[in-house]
Amino acid sequence: MVLANVEPRDAKLIAALRDYVREGGGLLVFGGHKADPEKLNASFWSEDPAERLLPYRFGKAQSRDRGDTSEGHFAFDLGFQEDPHPLGEPFTNVQADDWIKRVPPKIWGRTPFIEPIVTGSNGGAEADAPKEPEARAIVLRFRPGAGQDEGSPAVVSGTFGEGRTVWVGTSVDNGWLDRSVLFLPVFLEEAAMYLTRPSDAGRNLEVGGILRAMIPATAEQVRVAPPGGGAVSPRQRTPEGEDSGRVEYEHDVLGRSGVWALTYELPAFGGSEPEKKRELFAVNPDPYEGLLLPASRDAVAAGIPEGLELRFLGSYEEVGEDIKEAREGEITHLLLYIVLAILLLESFLAARFGRRGQQTEQGGAA
Repeated sequence: MVLANVEPRDAKLIAALRDYVREGGGLLVFGGHKADPEKLNASFWSEDPAERLLPYRFGKAQSRDRGDTSEGHFAFDLGFQEDPHPLGEPFTNVQADDWIKRVPPKIWGRTPFIEPIVTGSNGGAEADAPKEPEARAIVLRFRPGAGQDEGSPAVVSGTFGEGRTVWVGTSVDNGWLDRSVLFLPVFLEEAAMYLTRPSDAGRNLEVGGILRAMIPATAEQVRVAPPGGGAVSPRQRTPEGEDSGRVEYEHDVLGRSGVWALTYELPAFGGSEPEKKRELFAVNPDPYEGLLLPASRDAVAAGIPEGLELRFLGSYEEVGEDIKEAREGEITHLLLYIVLAILLLESFLAARFGRRGQQTEQGGAA
C-alpha cells in the first residue's frame, strides 16, 4: 500500500491501514506539500508503542525556492555507512552503484523526522523523552548543513505486528522532488522488495554468504554448527559493554550448502537447568550453479554408447524392486560359490586322504 502526498482523514480508513499492516502488509508513505505533517502524526504516531504505526514523528515542512541559488536544494546523504539499514544498503554501501550517487535527486521541500532523545541515566527532563522505537530505524538521512555532524532522518522504517512500514520525508512527485529519474525507480523497487520480504528471509542464505543473528546478550556457549558437524564460534559484532538486551553475531564461512544451526544457552533461573536454544539457517547453492534444465529421457537414451545396456525406471518403487532383485541375485550367487567351494574341498580331501589310506594298507600287506 502506497500513500503519496496525501493524509487519511477517515478514522475507519486509519484503522483499516493499521489492521492491514498488523496482519503482514507493507505500507510506504511519502510526504508532500499537500500532506499536513501534524495530521499524519495524529493518524499514525502514538505514545503507546503497541499502536505506533509511525516510528518517528514528522517534523515541520520546509521548502526552498527552485530559482533561489543562495540556499540551494536539500539532498539525501548517500555517503558510505558501515552498518546500513537493509533498505539503505543499495545506496550507501561500498558496492552501491556510482551512477546513483553521481546524479542524486534534488529536493526542494521536506518534512524531516524528529529523532527521539534517548533517555538519560540521571533522570531529569530526559526521563520522559521517547526512547528509540527500534534499532536501525533510520534508513537514510538528509545531507547535513553547515556546522552539523549529521543530518535529520529522511527515510525511516518500522515494524507493526507482522508487517513493515517505510516513511519518506519528501514527496514522490515533482512538487518537492526533482531530477529523480535515476534514484526514484531504484528506491521504489528496493522499498517494495523490503516491505514484502518474509520475516524469515535472513534464514535463507547462499553459499559464501554471511549468517547473522540477534540473540540475547546473556547467551553463552554460542556456536555455529555446519551440516556434517564441526561447530565453531561466530564473531560478535556488537561492541563490548554496549547497553543492549540483544547482541549480533555473524559467521561468514558458509562453504557448503545444507542446514546450519546456531546454538546457545540462556542462564538458568531459580535452580533450573540452562535453557538450550537452536536456530536453523538454510544455506543454498549459488542459483547460477543450478540453472540446468531437467534431463530428457530420450536425450539421455540417445547418448548412451552402443553395447551398454541401461534400463530407465519410472518410479522409486521400481528402483526399490530393482535393488531388491539385485541383492537377491548377489546372495544367490554367493551361496552357489560357497556350495561349489565346499564340493571342491570335499573332493580334494577325499582324494588326498583316500590315496594315503590306500598306500598304508598296501605297505602293511607287504
